[in-house]
Amino acid sequence: MYVNIFKNLFLEHVKFPQNFRINNLKDLSKIMKAFQSTTPYNNLNILDGSWGIETFDKITKKVLIEKTGGFCYQLNSVLNHFMKVNGMNVKLVKAFKSDKNLHENLRFHFLNILNYNGKVCIVDVAAGSASPLQPVVIDCQSEKDIVIGLNGNQCRSIKHTHGTFLYQTKSPNDREWKTIYHFNLRPVIGLDEFHHAQFYGGVKHSYFNQRPLVNILTADKSLKVSSIFTLTDSSFTKTKKENQKTKKKIENNQMFNSYLQNQFNYGKSFEIKQSYHDSLNKPI
Repeated sequence: MYVNIFKNLFLEHVKFPQNFRINNLKDLSKIMKAFQSTTPYNNLNILDGSWGIETFDKITKKVLIEKTGGFCYQLNSVLNHFMKVNGMNVKLVKAFKSDKNLHENLRFHFLNILNYNGKVCIVDVAAGSASPLQPVVIDCQSEKDIVIGLNGNQCRSIKHTHGTFLYQTKSPNDREWKTIYHFNLRPVIGLDEFHHAQFYGGVKHSYFNQRPLVNILTADKSLKVSSIFTLTDSSFTKTKKENQKTKKKIENNQMFNSYLQNQFNYGKSFEIKQSYHDSLNKPI
């Protein structure tokens, strides 16, 4: 019973018919695009104090019922479960810092690894501007393994060292590949790493505990993804192909919430504050 309820909630959330089933990687790509254009990546539950001990039921409720999106571990774990419901062989893994990319946030990034018809692929719906929009073979052998992701970026994954891999992107104007994250194939088991990521990658992380940050992709009815929207307490930014940006200033809380609910499909209102100290330091 729970499986059917979850499946129906997910398909309703992404606005797909209830009889939809993933039959191939093209179907999965459609789901990835639909999910990323209906589900905002954001840190708002950290700032409003609604964060706490995680369970999968809580994550499902947050993403599919309350429609408030979340961090990468929340978004990719919901997709992970939907893929399993569709009979796919998939596991959640965790990225870590690379010698080619020292961004602190990467220690807390979670992604899916899919085994499908002899291929092993990244399936990631929380990569923001680096989104591949479709599965990416983890061991790129030729140009046919390179996919075109958000805003025309090329995306690939290559073997690195000692059983590790690099996920990389290259914009139409770049000559060199940029490493986004470095990962291995060790599965995440249980919720302990989610708790660690939420606390140290969110509550205690200066990138996420200072101000609201919300991202969502935009797509038309045919699921052609055209841009990424970004919302903070001071601006609304639309980024299109070749990094073309248009930006509007956020004047007040009412304007912020208008964008939040109308452009980012966020299911609640949010109060901008001078300080989020009480939310960040609440007892668990």
